[in-house]
Parts: sequence; structure tokens; C-alpha cells
Amino acid sequence: MTAFVLNTNVLQLTGLQNELTGAYINNATVTITTIEDEGGVGVFPLSGSPITMDYVTGSDGDYRGTLDSTLPFTAGDCYRAHIDVTSGSSVSHYEFPFTPLTRTVR
Repeated sequence: MTAFVLNTNVLQLTGLQNELTGAYINNATVTITTIEDEGGVGVFPLSGSPITMDYVTGSDGDYRGTLDSTLPFTAGDCYRAHIDVTSGSSVSHYEFPFTPLTRTVR
């Protein structure tokens, strides 16, 4: 994921599939529960409300969530977004590492 400091960013989970059948999952509940810095400190605890990642209509298991431009990212620091997925009785957890950059003009 490419993220930029002081910008609205989009985090995408692509190709969510049932591990046993290989079928794409297009009806899951997908949420970003927290974002931590490299020390494991939550920099945006999401005030008890996770960010919903919406299914991308017509895709094969793609989900997108929007990160607000006010998140206190520091360019060059490492962060990890925690994403939880529920589909029926199945539950899974993903962690996405990323390093925000400062957007520049060439």
C-alpha cells in the first residue's frame, strides 16, 4: 500500500477467497480495527469504531477502506493496519505494513 502524509488514503484488500474452495468472498464484513506504529502503539485507535471496508462492486473479493487525511502519520515511519474479516462463521485477520511518504511535485 502506498500512503501519503496529510492525504486521504485508500487501503485495499484484494481477492478475498475461501481457502478451502477457492471461491471469492463478496459478502464479508471487513474492518480496519487499528493502525499501529512500529512499536505497536495505536496511533489511531478509531475511537471504538472500526473503519468499514466496502466490497468493490463487480470485483472478485476486493474491499476498500478510506483513511482520513488527519491521521498522524510521519513520513518514513513504519505502520501496520489491522484488518478483521468475518464471513459466515469464518473469521480471519490480516496485517498490512506500510510506510507513508510525503507527496511531492516534480
